[in-house]
Amino acid sequence: MDDEFDSIDDILNVLGAKSKLKIIEVMIREGNAPHSIHSISEKADISYSLAYRNIHLLKDAGFVVVERDKYRLNKGHSLYPKVFGLFSGEEQAVGVSISKRQRKDIGKIMDELRNHEKVQIIVHHNADPDAVGSAAALALALKHLGVRVTVSAPLGISRQGRSVLEKYPFHVRQEVEKNPSLVFIMDSSSPEQIGELAFRTNPKIILIDHHQRGSLAKGADLTFVDTEAHSTAILVYRLIACSKLPVVPEAAPFLLSGIVADTAFLRIADKNDIDAVDELLNYVELRDIFNALSVKEDISERILKLKVLKRAELYRVRDLIIAFSRAGSFESRAATHIIKTGADVAIVLNVGKGEIRISARVRKYLGKDIDLVKMLKKIEPLIGGSVGGHAEAASANGRNVEGAQRINRVILKEFERRGKSKAKLIT
Repeated sequence: MDDEFDSIDDILNVLGAKSKLKIIEVMIREGNAPHSIHSISEKADISYSLAYRNIHLLKDAGFVVVERDKYRLNKGHSLYPKVFGLFSGEEQAVGVSISKRQRKDIGKIMDELRNHEKVQIIVHHNADPDAVGSAAALALALKHLGVRVTVSAPLGISRQGRSVLEKYPFHVRQEVEKNPSLVFIMDSSSPEQIGELAFRTNPKIILIDHHQRGSLAKGADLTFVDTEAHSTAILVYRLIACSKLPVVPEAAPFLLSGIVADTAFLRIADKNDIDAVDELLNYVELRDIFNALSVKEDISERILKLKVLKRAELYRVRDLIIAFSRAGSFESRAATHIIKTGADVAIVLNVGKGEIRISARVRKYLGKDIDLVKMLKKIEPLIGGSVGGHAEAASANGRNVEGAQRINRVILKEFERRGKSKAKLIT
């Protein structure tokens, strides 16, 4: 990718003297918190008069903004990412800190996009607001490159995802293009999550995801995966911001929906999430996003939650309470519900005709000690499929329903091995 500023002269024209560099270094080192001139003078070890003169020169250049007689760097300035990189070793887009490795991954994706005029974006089964939102936002951004984009949800959209699309209309089709040359797969780690894609061509595959790397990552031509990120939407935000694509106002609700939903309404948000939210709130009201995501449970889901409790088999391994149950739908919500009622670990199976889906949840504080993805890997041969997700919230999908009868026992043995104790059935 060509950078907007290829020469150091562009930066020096703004920064100039050594005293300016000291001021900027102080501001970046301290997280760009607002500073008084007196504070800048002390921390940069320069005279007050020199600090005063140079801070106002930076202000006149638009590189510094003033708020209530205090000064901070203007993150919206076109040179800010470059300057940030000089002092921190990484480049920063608006609201986003990004490593050199991630910037390299984004660069490869943007280079690949130059070879394609039409792109297919695919999201996982029962697509949630993060999947729908990240796909819609990416599509809207790519249209500014003159790329024709189709977004498909071949295995359906969740009620919460549909609610977002009702509030902020965007066309997501069920059918998948048969002859794409480039395909983005969003928020997915295993092929079973997106179904069988009968492409007539052999398209390039790009995966954007925040789950632990699964078989989709291994088979993709390019990946932008960060397992530390809370959502795929924040990765799309990084891609948009760091590739100098515009964060178009119509994309903001989709990015914000994904970030808010996958951070449990911001309860587990980190600094990157909050910085992105702060930027996106220039385009959309947070209460509108909350309203779009606040979907009333219908009676079928409420009945299901009661049934999974009734069907549950409970075991105790030392101080852990492990619950196994079955559901015909909403298995991820059912597993979360079982955790809320008192279990430490919940495993919910959805066994259909020729398909088996499993959702597993563990209490948050146990996620550091129990990696559900690693535990569920033991059942991959049984179900003829693959596992993905996070340590505290994992899923498995497969085709071998015959293996369902042995799943509980295999998983329970893993907990027995971990706890060095036999499981006791709770009656």
